Amino acid sequence: MRMTAGLALVLAFALAGCGGRVALRPPAGKSLPPRAYGETATRGVDALLEPTSQQRPTRNAELLTRSDTRADDPFDLPPGTDPAKVPLPAAAPAKTGMLPNTGTAAR
Repeated sequence: MRMTAGLALVLAFALAGCGGRVALRPPAGKSLPPRAYGETATRGVDALLEPTSQQRPTRNAELLTRSDTRADDPFDLPPGTDPAKVPLPAAAPAKTGMLPNTGTAAR
């Protein structure tokens, strides 16, 4: 019982310290880190806490731009298949922008 009460007290103090919303300042008697080589001025606390583009990169390219059907891959063989015994596929048709066997243009 006594151990449980002590554990609850420690947990309450730990949780109370998590909610601090005071402005960040260097500890008393300490200063901010020195300015980096090439910078003209020392940056403030807020600027030092702002993540750089290397720390939080942004995505600048869409990975999926079009939805195309996948062509058959002649090299995608199941395990244990002897590649020398697999017949070679026929030549792929040229891309004409037409749907196969319909004569209509693809969107």
